[in-house]
Amino acid sequence: MKYKKLFQKCWRTWHDLQWIMVIEECSELQKAITKLLRHRESGTQIVDLEHIADETADVEIMCAQIRVSNLKMNKMVNKYKREKIKRLKKLLGE
Repeated sequence: MKYKKLFQKCWRTWHDLQWIMVIEECSELQKAITKLLRHRESGTQIVDLEHIADETADVEIMCAQIRVSNLKMNKMVNKYKREKIKRLKKLLGE
């Protein structure tokens, strides 16, 4: 992982505050997507895709930080990711 040392330093520096940041960033992405769908439904497009891309980048960075927050976390995430991708492929008949 390219920024592993930086992300580990974030967790060492801010500890449990990083969990709050994860929640905050996920919430901001959720809000941006909800606005996009709501305004698309009504025919007005206030939220642009650039805002969603920006919030997605924040969430991806926080998820990468979660992976390096604990020695076992990356392995556990990879395990569950494989299982979920396998299930998704099955749902799509692949």
